[in-house]
Amino acid sequence: MTINGNAKIFYTNYLIGSQLQTATATTGDVEATYDNNPESFWISVASTDLITETIEYTFAESMNIDRILLVYQNWKEFNVQYWTGSAWEDFTNVIDEEDATAVTGISYTTNTEDVIFFEFDEVATTKIRVEVTETFVVDDQKTIADVFISLEMGTFIDDLASSPNKIAFEWITGEKIQKLSNQGSKLLLKGDKVKMKIAIKQLWEVTDIQLIKDMFSLRECAILLCGGCCGNYTHDGWRLQDVYNCVVSKSKSATHNVGRDKDMGYDYKFELLEV
Repeated sequence: MTINGNAKIFYTNYLIGSQLQTATATTGDVEATYDNNPESFWISVASTDLITETIEYTFAESMNIDRILLVYQNWKEFNVQYWTGSAWEDFTNVIDEEDATAVTGISYTTNTEDVIFFEFDEVATTKIRVEVTETFVVDDQKTIADVFISLEMGTFIDDLASSPNKIAFEWITGEKIQKLSNQGSKLLLKGDKVKMKIAIKQLWEVTDIQLIKDMFSLRECAILLCGGCCGNYTHDGWRLQDVYNCVVSKSKSATHNVGRDKDMGYDYKFELLEV
């Protein structure tokens, strides 16, 4: 079991919109964990490494989930669990972008990463609980910018960053330029109501084509372009924390390209508008 680094599509962030019924935290402004703003933080109040802070999300109905992304946190010791209807339970077959060895539970005592993406067996639940005890620096206030909770719709089989498959982006609004070490790549930061045109060329895998069809059927999705491990898309500047909650705003336009020696697949063009 591993995270392959190809682009992933999700059924939106369940903390944004009508799926979320209530959110609570022992201290601090819990809304900062799901305001889609990487520059606003939930910050605990008068906490120490001897105090466990709890964040709890309750959904309006039972939701199926299998993916969690924690963005810009300073948590050394923490755990995340789901509600079975009668008790808090650990997730099973959990992997993250650093370790492909499946384990039981999202539970850390010596974490050093400030952005972590988790994949695990799908569960149906009405509640998610996060408990945080220790921070990177002893007795710092606990902080986090964003929590993403969802169900994966699918991962593209093809590496869309390499030939013959190509995925191209045209920024319409909300572009920010940040110079990176890899020859000054452009980096788009989320949270600016980004509108982007996406063109995928020579898509031929049946599973990939069905994923595109599902996106247009639902009309709303979330996209993680780095694929959950900062693998195939790092040369384009995509980071693990750059997940976009989007509305598919136009009908797909699919054209069929035929190569000289073989069927080359379909081209798709569509627009995504960050919500």
